[in-house]
Amino acid sequence: MGAAKTYEQGGNYFFPADWFVEIESSLIEPSSKNKKIKYAKVKCKTITCDLRAESKARPYPAGKEVNFICEVTNDMGASNAKAFAMAAGEEALWHAGAGPDAVTAFLRDFKEVEVADGEEHPCEKHLADIFKPNGLVKGLKIRVEAFNKLTKEGKDFTRLRWIVGSRPDDFDLRSV
Repeated sequence: MGAAKTYEQGGNYFFPADWFVEIESSLIEPSSKNKKIKYAKVKCKTITCDLRAESKARPYPAGKEVNFICEVTNDMGASNAKAFAMAAGEEALWHAGAGPDAVTAFLRDFKEVEVADGEEHPCEKHLADIFKPNGLVKGLKIRVEAFNKLTKEGKDFTRLRWIVGSRPDDFDLRSV
């Protein structure tokens, strides 16, 4: 669901593993090189990191920072940021004690709907609540499944699946 690296920033990015992380911040910021390009940046703190078979990395220790960054000025990146927002937003609502109707309404706002020219898509208000300092998902603990997928060029591309309703001891991610 998301690219695990960006073209302009160094850092620690998700690699193939089953992660349990705490979200420290989520922002949308312009590129330092081209102000027309924007990135969704999600900074997380590792709670657990269990390597997947295809991983060539060493597991991150608890407390180590790991990041998800994707360009949101293209369709694929915007889709990845939206997938994060839907999963993290839904998880945050459940944690806050929201009922099924509120969660269903939240998710419905992310569906592809026609909007008139000049009107804001219903999901924009949720994205604004999620991608801001001290936003809705700050402090949220969530599972992330990171895995490699081959591109058309035959190169590995790290995809992310943000898992709603998960806790460290609820289930083995490999059985999902």
